[in-house]
Amino acid sequence: MLVGMVTSRDVATASDDDRIGDIMTPNPVFVTDTTTLSYAAHLMIWWNVEILPVTRGKELIGLISREDVIKALHYMSKQPQISEAIQDTIFRDFEMEKIENGVKFKGKVPSTMINQFGTVSSSALMMLMCETGIFAITQNKRYDAVLDNFSVYFIKPMRTEDVIEVFARVIEMSNNFSKVEIGIIHEKEEIAKALMSVRLSKRIKMV
Repeated sequence: MLVGMVTSRDVATASDDDRIGDIMTPNPVFVTDTTTLSYAAHLMIWWNVEILPVTRGKELIGLISREDVIKALHYMSKQPQISEAIQDTIFRDFEMEKIENGVKFKGKVPSTMINQFGTVSSSALMMLMCETGIFAITQNKRYDAVLDNFSVYFIKPMRTEDVIEVFARVIEMSNNFSKVEIGIIHEKEEIAKALMSVRLSKRIKMV
């Protein structure tokens, strides 16, 4: 039976004499092994947690981290059938513009990105930001990029059909590593921002 959750942040601020029961988060939010990936991502954003316990019945069977979710969402976007769906539902009505050290996409948020609360799905926005960041790095077709870390902050909710600008700027670049700053703006207000780091490999030219 799951009674609480202790993270590295809890331990870092605790003393050696503190008991686990005193520093844990009681009755934490959790998912089951049948929970969808998108809903797990939504819970992490909604409750601002880095880790979710995974249960089956009353038994704890594992943990899933925000990094796990982001990597899985990114992997899904690289599958041909899912990548095509993302193009159709998210990028179809967006216009791309090159900016200094990056790219900017502008367009309406499609109704397919709405969640059960009537606002734009956090997981869909995370995917949009992640793909924009990857595109900023790989647009010259010299590199393939593998997501290493993705930290995102949502500042205010959005409605569907809002016109937004999603920008990604490369702020650090080496032969095998890159860091990208990503943001979403609506009517000159910042909606979300993220920092993404990726590992790079040079593309092999096909003869």
